[in-house]
Amino acid sequence: MWIPQLSLAIVFACAAHGQSTKIAKIEEIFRLTNLEQMQKKMLEQVSASMPAQLSAMGVPVEAQADVSEMAAEMTKFLFGRMSWEAMKPLYLKAYDETFTEDEISGMLLFYESPAGKAVNEKTPALMAKVIALSHTRMADLMPAMQTRAKELADKQKEKKQ
Repeated sequence: MWIPQLSLAIVFACAAHGQSTKIAKIEEIFRLTNLEQMQKKMLEQVSASMPAQLSAMGVPVEAQADVSEMAAEMTKFLFGRMSWEAMKPLYLKAYDETFTEDEISGMLLFYESPAGKAVNEKTPALMAKVIALSHTRMADLMPAMQTRAKELADKQKEKKQ
């Protein structure tokens, strides 16, 4: 009678061990890809952009102190809710549900390789270049987009008349 129960316990223990091994591998990917540092930089960028966003909203000078205080409170709130400690379990769950253990193992091999290290090291510079190119492209497209928007608005006015 106890043999089936023991077998079931062994199956559950193996499954739990396999899961903890997969989670450990995912955590190693986080370490190799500097995910915690990238997440922190993202929060810092959002925080740094808040004053510019608020000034773009056309806040009157007399209200800017209140708005700055509000921005500081919102930043504190954001950092608390989006900190690495708060987000890590969500990242773990997403990776665990998205990738098989074999895929995670392959990712580890890649990120431990010279090519993986180069990708990890050079991705921030690559993204900065892509963002700069995108801004340039958007600036080039803006006159044509404005012309097209005006044409569409004029067309809508004609339909209403």
